[in-house]
Amino acid sequence: MSRRKQSKSDSETSSTETIDLKFSQKHTYPVTRSQLLSDGEEKITKFVEDTLRYINSFNYPYEMFYYEKNEEETCHSIRSDESAKSIGNSLKELIKNDEDIDEVYFLADKKRGVITFIYYNIDFFCFALFALNSIWFITTLTDESRYLLYISAIFFGVRLHKYIRF
Repeated sequence: MSRRKQSKSDSETSSTETIDLKFSQKHTYPVTRSQLLSDGEEKITKFVEDTLRYINSFNYPYEMFYYEKNEEETCHSIRSDESAKSIGNSLKELIKNDEDIDEVYFLADKKRGVITFIYYNIDFFCFALFALNSIWFITTLTDESRYLLYISAIFFGVRLHKYIRF
C-alpha cells in the first residue's frame, strides 16, 4: 500500500514537471523541465523551428506565448523576428523564472511570412538586375550601360541597407 501512495506522489510531481509545447491541436509535445534546462539553446531553437517548418512547410516568423496563472490570466508573447534572444534562450529563462507554467504555445505568423518572402524576392531581383547590368557594362563599356549600372547600384544599395548592421 505504501508503494501505491509513493507512485501516486511520483506521478503528481512528474505532472508538475512536465510542460506541453503546443504547436497545433495535433502537434503537442510534453517535455520535462529538467530536459529543457539541460538541453542547449540551439537545440531547443532548432526543434521549435523544425517543428513549425514541418507543420507549415514554410519558414515564417513565429511567436511564443504563455499564460501567467494569476487572477487576470495575463498573456505574454515573444516574437522570433523582434527578439534579440533566441527562442531557446527565452524558453529556458522562462522555465527558470516561472515554476507555474504548464503550457507554452508556438504560432507561425503566415501573413508576415508571406510579406517577408515577397521582400526577399524583390531583393533577389535587385541583385540579379545589378549583376546583369555589371556584366553588360563589362562587356560593352558604353555610357548607357554605365549609367544604368549606377542607377541599379543605388537601387540595390537602398534595398541592401537593412541587411548591413553597424
